Amino acid sequence: GRSSRGRGEAARNRHAVGGAARAGQAGEEAGEMAAFAAAGVNTFAPNPLPERGSSFPIDSNGEWLAYGSGYSVVLRNVANPSDCKVLVGHRKAVRVARFSPDGKLVASGDEGGQLKVFDANTMDVKKEMPVLGGPLFDIAFDGTGKRMAVCGDCKGINSRAFMWESGTAQGELAGSAKRVLSIAIRPDNPCKLAYGTEDFLVKLHNGPPFKFSHSFEGHTNFVQCVRYSPCGSLLASAGSDKVINILDGESGELKLKLPVEHKGSVYAVSWSDDAKKLLSCSGDKTVKLWDVEAGKCISSVTMGRNVNDMQVGCVMAGGPPPSLSPSRGI
Repeated sequence: GRSSRGRGEAARNRHAVGGAARAGQAGEEAGEMAAFAAAGVNTFAPNPLPERGSSFPIDSNGEWLAYGSGYSVVLRNVANPSDCKVLVGHRKAVRVARFSPDGKLVASGDEGGQLKVFDANTMDVKKEMPVLGGPLFDIAFDGTGKRMAVCGDCKGINSRAFMWESGTAQGELAGSAKRVLSIAIRPDNPCKLAYGTEDFLVKLHNGPPFKFSHSFEGHTNFVQCVRYSPCGSLLASAGSDKVINILDGESGELKLKLPVEHKGSVYAVSWSDDAKKLLSCSGDKTVKLWDVEAGKCISSVTMGRNVNDMQVGCVMAGGPPPSLSPSRGI
């Protein structure tokens, strides 16, 4: 037992050192790119640096993609990848970047638990504060864009809901003995909050102020992603058990379990604007498009053959939906 723990600790240390080196390199590249862009030199944005076997959220407001790359946050035009903007200033690697519902703000979180909220047009930082004592894995705005929830890996409190301008708490979220990997807030009234954990649960909350309601126990492995549909009528949960569940957005009751067609962990899902289709990506190196009403897969694309071609992030955007792998980036 002691030797196993020792090997695990050594692996975590190697992972941390390697991650810091990759983040530092990407941070330098992003800083150089920002300088070139300011000088009028045409540049392309650096890719994200996801890790194999971990979900890496990317987001879109229809016109721009938002993601972390090293210590920076990149906004990259969907139609023209050479049109990009970079926010520098995080002191740890950025794990997540999410748009507000109106697309005017971006919130970013890093491995040190630091949150930044900035203007998506001017890139001016509106707020910066520590929100967790460890890495941030996901961020969610509510429908008003004023309330926010975060989750991650922290001994003790690993999820929080608050008003981002003042930091005022918006209830107390249910605790989890293991890491909270994904979080979402229902965009419509009545407001709901859901998060997915490494103890195989989707924990549902009423609010605000948010208070634990009940757990959905429809997964048999890590819950990697939870996402409400744009209208809030549905909630999708996806996990390392290869399962995608569709829940009622208000009650949290199971409405549909999609056929298990992925052959590996499902790391991310993303809704179409009309909530009729769902995009999913997986460790089996595929990206699939689902007709939710019919409950079937209508398209599947294999993105590679190597282990690092696993797809760990995806989002519905203004054009062909981008996905993300450790080997090829976006």
